[in-house]
Amino acid sequence: MPDITRQILRLTAALLLALLCACAQTVPRPAAPLPSDPHVLQEGLFNFSSEDTDCFARGLDFLENEGAAPEGGKAREAFAELLAKYPRSKWQKAAAALIRLLDERARLREGRAQDGQALEKARGETEQLRKELRALNERLQTETSRLAQENEQLKKDLQLLKELELQLDKRDRNLR
Repeated sequence: MPDITRQILRLTAALLLALLCACAQTVPRPAAPLPSDPHVLQEGLFNFSSEDTDCFARGLDFLENEGAAPEGGKAREAFAELLAKYPRSKWQKAAAALIRLLDERARLREGRAQDGQALEKARGETEQLRKELRALNERLQTETSRLAQENEQLKKDLQLLKELELQLDKRDRNLR
């Protein structure tokens, strides 16, 4: 057993020495190239700046505070700024999706406004047609009553003609 214990101690010491040597030396990193556009910041693979998160949070705050405002202009600007300044941000896909949604919302609101205008125009035309229909109905009723009176007068005249014809026939018979 003392041999096994001795071997374990030697192996542990060798591993500890290897770990200490590996951690003691660092490989120098090459300097990161500066972006050509000073507004565009580059982040490393795991190094996300808090600036992109702040920009995204600012856009979300604008969305929350807009409430009844008809456009998402400030929020869209904040998300567009995030896309422009932080192309490798973890928030890029979310910002792009929100921009698309804000654009779609603006397009739908514009369509709704146009539909509202068309609806008001149609209501005005409908009201005008109703007025014209009422006027035509009144004219029809007036004409109908006039024709009914004329019809009654013609019936009376026809009855009078029949009576006159009967009287003429009677006279003719008397004269013969």
